[in-house]
Amino acid sequence: MKRFLLFIILFTFPVAVSGKIITTENLLDDSILQDEELIFTESDVCWEEAGDYYVDYFDPKIKTEIRKDIFIRNTEDLKAGLTFIRPTANLEIPGLKAKGYLPYGEKGFFIYGAIYTGYLPYQTLDSYLFCYLAYFENGVMLWEEIFHPERYGTFSNACLTENGIALIGTYDSLQQGKNIIVYEVTSEKQITFQKEIQGGNDDFGLKIFYNRNNFYLVGLTMSDDIDFRFSEGRDIFVGKLTKEKSLSIYPLLREGRDELHDAYYQDGRFYLVSENNQNDKKTLELIVLNENKEFVNFDLTYFGSNNQYLISPLQDKILITFLKNAWELKAMVLDQDLKLKQELKIDFEKPLTDYFLFPGLETYLVFVSGNQSKTLMFARFNPNKNLEVFFEKEMNPLDKVVGIAYNQTSDLFLCLEVDSGKFTISDFKYFRLEESVNETQNCTLKARNIYYNGKSLDKEYLSDNIPENPYGKFQTLYRFSQGDYCFYLADEHYFSANTNIRSGEVYDLGTCVYFNGRGYLNGKEVTSGIKILEAGHYLLEIKAEGEENQAYVFEVAELSEVEENPVKKAKPVVGDFSVKMVPKRDLPYAEVNLKENPVASDFFFPSLLIGISIGTLSGFLFPKLKFRRKENV
Repeated sequence: MKRFLLFIILFTFPVAVSGKIITTENLLDDSILQDEELIFTESDVCWEEAGDYYVDYFDPKIKTEIRKDIFIRNTEDLKAGLTFIRPTANLEIPGLKAKGYLPYGEKGFFIYGAIYTGYLPYQTLDSYLFCYLAYFENGVMLWEEIFHPERYGTFSNACLTENGIALIGTYDSLQQGKNIIVYEVTSEKQITFQKEIQGGNDDFGLKIFYNRNNFYLVGLTMSDDIDFRFSEGRDIFVGKLTKEKSLSIYPLLREGRDELHDAYYQDGRFYLVSENNQNDKKTLELIVLNENKEFVNFDLTYFGSNNQYLISPLQDKILITFLKNAWELKAMVLDQDLKLKQELKIDFEKPLTDYFLFPGLETYLVFVSGNQSKTLMFARFNPNKNLEVFFEKEMNPLDKVVGIAYNQTSDLFLCLEVDSGKFTISDFKYFRLEESVNETQNCTLKARNIYYNGKSLDKEYLSDNIPENPYGKFQTLYRFSQGDYCFYLADEHYFSANTNIRSGEVYDLGTCVYFNGRGYLNGKEVTSGIKILEAGHYLLEIKAEGEENQAYVFEVAELSEVEENPVKKAKPVVGDFSVKMVPKRDLPYAEVNLKENPVASDFFFPSLLIGISIGTLSGFLFPKLKFRRKENV
């Protein structure tokens, strides 16, 4: 498997680290290191060579040394991506079976799932776990809560709301089987919404989504009463629950036994990867269900019995991934009409033990591979819709990915379970350079932009070296900032030669010559717009800042004195003329010798004149002759 890997792990330095500068070779100089509030002490930067450097300052206000890291990379490395991962919190919650992790605000996060406490209020054939939720800020737990502490259960899924977090799960009810519970809880531990969805048998809440003050639910039911009156067998259901606790449930009502692999809700549609077993026949399919309960499906049975089916939106398309085996991941991209557009796969050198699909500004896949020695890997879908591994790091111990999510400022945080009940929260920063080329009639622009975790960073203009009338290659310097990270990159402009003069043409006296770049007329530097007042042959040279130049040979004459029907002259090409400079007044006079082919004689106009004369004479004589005949009769 071909990988482009570029990552940096940041831990501690001998001085406080404040800020990072990332740029390309031969773009900046030491002037960028000046800081009015800090005293420069030392630097090892070589701006001409790629590498990792530093600059040290002394801060007189806090009397502390400050270090800035400087990373110089070539553009290909930046296009492959630059990744920084930094642990922000280590948590230990004994007995927790974490189901998910969600950042909240700039410094907080929730962790939810089920927890084993050792308290056993009754015997069960299932697990002795309780529904659990905890909230942290700056890596410190502010509170934790066990819901229904006398009844076993688990929170299976959650999403954020404007009030805090919404959770869905299952617990053992007192009267009948397992019931579904829905909660909304604030970061201050206040319960702002709760609802129990009941049936006579076991029911399972699996997915919850929030949109416009409504909760959208996906689960499984084995009941046919109370809230599930129209169900039969073991059915997948979708539902809508309002803040006023109005509930509508719609089971799929397929014969046989349903299982749900994964689901998401978007723009009024449920997307379900489901499995149905009937009479020993297994059907695997994607079902898309709209608000009118109309559905279309895509048969996945062809792809065989596989593991860990996951589904997510991919821009305006649908992405389904699954493990073909422990060594191979497959992905399918479908359009909204459920037509297969693309199939992709990644082969792994070590067997996969877990993976996580994260739909965000970019769609990421996070993998845990290996049995003894574990490796954490990140892949993304690039603009060509190919899977591209951009990060790989050995981590031991490492168990599974609990969750990955954005906070409110597009920072990406990763929660890993490294051992039983032990978790690591890491700040994950992925910067990537993208280039685009735009062409106009006179200019080609190569623009550069930086993406941070899939978000395009603002582009701040700093300076450029483009003159008033440019010809050749020039640059515009921009800064891209994200927190302490500053990228300095240049857009590249190429302006082609442009003039109103063409080689081999004859122009009238008083013609103004316009051009871009630096211009030389018969060897003397001139400015654009110069008026030529003397007849003669001229050589116009337009030069760029580098070695590039263009030459034009033309003639200036008093066109009113030129005969009405001049013989058309052949335009010279390179190698058909020589130029000799002769001093004359203000401008040198150019003697240009052209190799011209003899012009063939043209008898058209003389023949036309003779024909007209004969016709006129005949018209005058013929009537005279006829008149005389009449007199002799």
